[in-house]
Amino acid sequence: MPLVGRESETAALRAALDDCRAGIGTTVLLAGEPGIGKTTLAGAVAGWAREAGTVVLTGRTGPEIGTPPLWPWWQVLHGRPEHDVLAALPEADGDVAALRGQRLRAFETVARGLQDRPGGTVVVLEDLHWADEATLALLAHVTGRPGVLAVGTYRSTERPPALRAGLVALDRAGARRLDLRTWSGAEIAAVAADLHPGWRPVLLELSGGVPLHVRELVATLRAAGLADSPPARPGWPLGIPASLADITAERLSRLSPTAREAVAAAAVAGDA
Repeated sequence: MPLVGRESETAALRAALDDCRAGIGTTVLLAGEPGIGKTTLAGAVAGWAREAGTVVLTGRTGPEIGTPPLWPWWQVLHGRPEHDVLAALPEADGDVAALRGQRLRAFETVARGLQDRPGGTVVVLEDLHWADEATLALLAHVTGRPGVLAVGTYRSTERPPALRAGLVALDRAGARRLDLRTWSGAEIAAVAADLHPGWRPVLLELSGGVPLHVRELVATLRAAGLADSPPARPGWPLGIPASLADITAERLSRLSPTAREAVAAAAVAGDA
């Protein structure tokens, strides 16, 4: 899938990968709203790295309650000796100073295991808005290690306490943030080049320029056989694609009851 409208981000990430392969380490954080293309861009970095012969390790956080601390790092380190070091960390009870010392030693073991590998190492951590404090602390500890490029993604629309504190630590460690913007009308036109030009303002208004929404709406028009014809009337003539409805429902499900009521009231006001 082409990286439409991501020229500056592509250049920055390719440069970071070149640095990684040359023995220079950095962390790049990709931020933006859901559907903006964070995963697509992170996947592109992983693809470039594999083509160049660089080791790629991946992990992902999730919203599930009860997920163990450092879970994405367990995925990253699966099958590596550093995995056992993390697994041996004690539960968060007992002497605080001793626990901090044990964690620091474990983090250092992980960092040293990843750094200075021939051809570099790329670590991709997805959905850091759901990450626990320890996951983000280890990412900060790894940041800047020779030959390690870490790429993290998170939703800028969600800032739980662990993420806010983690971003502060990552900033101090020298991580770089790339805030992904929505597509312009020209970028939507490029993606919808086979559609009648009359659909372009409709797509921009309905999608808000969010790439995932644009692509889903374009696919819906093509499937309905409307791509070649201009809109018969103002507005969107079809139902909202199921994938977009599912995204909206999932986001609403994680809001508090008060917040859901506010969203419902705003929707009613908008229809009035």
